[in-house]
Amino acid sequence: MSISDRLTLQKEAANPRTPPARLEAIAHKSTDLGRLVANNPNAPGELLKKLGRSEDIATRNLVAQNPNTPLSTLLELLEEFRRAVMNNPSFVRLSAEKMGAGDRPSRNEGLGSRK
Repeated sequence: MSISDRLTLQKEAANPRTPPARLEAIAHKSTDLGRLVANNPNAPGELLKKLGRSEDIATRNLVAQNPNTPLSTLLELLEEFRRAVMNNPSFVRLSAEKMGAGDRPSRNEGLGSRK
């Protein structure tokens, strides 16, 4: 791969306007491209799940910081990257949504009977 081609791929990997399908194609070409994609705000959740299992610690750390990372992947990365996950802007929101879904009363619960 030429230097020009490599620079083009790096620009695409870092560009938030790069379509998710293109990011998927780029991410697995090299470790440094995977890192750039993991840091891309347009990276889709499914791709971030895969990158979250990377052997590269820097890639996993960037996945832990990406707001598009699914809650299940954030929880997998929590022990290794506690600060990054806890500072992830969507972690609190996703956690609250997940916990709140089971705690919501049913429609009729708590309304009492009306006669």
